[in-house]
Amino acid sequence: MKKLLLFCLLLSAIFYKSQSISGTIRLNNYPVAGALIINLSTEQRTTSTAFGFYSIAAKAGDKIRITRSGYENINFHVQNLNTSYDYDITPIPKEIEEVVIAQTPTGDLTKDSEAFGRSLKDRRVNDGIRKTIKLPSEFYVERLRKPGDFVQPVGPGISFGAIDNKWSLPDCVEWLHSELTDEYFAEFGLESQDVNRFLSFSLMTMDKKTYAEILKYGYISPFNMGQIKLIFEKTILTFKKNPTQQKP
Repeated sequence: MKKLLLFCLLLSAIFYKSQSISGTIRLNNYPVAGALIINLSTEQRTTSTAFGFYSIAAKAGDKIRITRSGYENINFHVQNLNTSYDYDITPIPKEIEEVVIAQTPTGDLTKDSEAFGRSLKDRRVNDGIRKTIKLPSEFYVERLRKPGDFVQPVGPGISFGAIDNKWSLPDCVEWLHSELTDEYFAEFGLESQDVNRFLSFSLMTMDKKTYAEILKYGYISPFNMGQIKLIFEKTILTFKKNPTQQKP
């Protein structure tokens, strides 16, 4: 009788642990990578893959939250473990830049062009071009070249010295704090005044090459954001044990 009871308890524990839900996250029918999925009932977390797929341990009645910077949160309760929980995320509306007319047009193109300068559209286009030029080429660009195509010979080049990074560590920390907001870090049990130290602490555990590229280009891709969020999961307990430390 004791053996039967023990077997039933083990079977129940295995069944309980194996419970999980899964689904896909999309935006306009395109998969969304790097979204954070949180089981608020158990505090377990995971992120969506490049195909928008996720899977997280859960049982009926658990409250789940899907969050991604720049998009509205999605909250739902688990009703059926055999259901695929697929969701479309919604971008958070951003305020349109206010246009203030400080001078009345005269009708003279030369005078008006000097008075009003470049249009907002021109500034956005040119700024976007400059940012794009600075980005490294994707791996598939090299594959587009056909055998026999002309390749520019590589010479010694001209060096103008070291190029400064677009970001420093404080710049990266401030951007992450602003992008993710205090609400996101509150779920880790962090007060606003502790967030920047936690970010500095966590970033120092990143892969050095990835960290160097982020500072160099001043840009965090959705994939890198997913990596950083997973780092938060690994470092939060260590940070809370000694929140004044600067290095892991």
